[in-house]
Amino acid sequence: MSFIKKYDIGNKWDQINQKAYLTYISLIVFCIYGIIADPRIAVTKNTTFFIIMFFSALSMVILFYRRISPFKNVQPKKYILTLITTGYLIATSIENGYNKILIAVNGTSNTLNQEVLDSILKNNPDQHFQYFSVVSILAPIGEEVLFRGTFLASILFLGKIFNVKSKRKEYICFLVITSLLFGFMHSFDNWLTPFVYVISGLVYGGLYLYSKTIVVPVGIHILNNSIVAFSEGKDVNQLAVMISLVVIAVMIETIMYSKNKHVLFFRNKISGKKINEKEKLAELAKDD
Repeated sequence: MSFIKKYDIGNKWDQINQKAYLTYISLIVFCIYGIIADPRIAVTKNTTFFIIMFFSALSMVILFYRRISPFKNVQPKKYILTLITTGYLIATSIENGYNKILIAVNGTSNTLNQEVLDSILKNNPDQHFQYFSVVSILAPIGEEVLFRGTFLASILFLGKIFNVKSKRKEYICFLVITSLLFGFMHSFDNWLTPFVYVISGLVYGGLYLYSKTIVVPVGIHILNNSIVAFSEGKDVNQLAVMISLVVIAVMIETIMYSKNKHVLFFRNKISGKKINEKEKLAELAKDD
């Protein structure tokens, strides 16, 4: 009782209940989403019904994130494509290093989660569209909104209630909790394989905090799942793909954001836009 009085737990519980959508509605939303997004359920021969379910689930999750986003009034970083491709390069490079440890210890780097997904595709060879839609788009968006968006909003909200002054402590708490939950949420048959996903969770979470937009972790997750799904059974040089994507992203965003006069001239030539000196100065000032 003294603990409850000391920390005013009763009053804080009332404050939490005033923001019930962070707990009750989020559970309902993601239970429904989980049923729709699970490949073992979503793989259906009725493509029309699947498309309706797919866009319903997608809309529901996006609208939910708009409600709870902790970065609503924060300007996100530029160079989003570069952050996405660089994040993918970092996460995959670390994972490949960890996979070598798994091979040394277990004799294989295959995870039970991937084996489950592979078996679903193998047992439903005529349902490639549904499989790739769920694995490459719906699952990454839903998982990032849950593990990055919802959990960060919840931790920041609880930090405010319990008068946590340090944003660093809240962010460290967020990274540790969400990465571990994300890792152990995936199917596993030994205690080493979940840490492949824990590593991904740390990269996704770190870049979410840095970029201030859910687009970055969602983009990395979609990129990763898409490349894994489409390269299954094919001889793909992952390193070459990753480096190429980073180079392309840097080139595109250099053209988009650079204030160099030659790049500005090239950008305006591409767009067909004619710009006078006054507009040029205004554009440069806006970028500053």
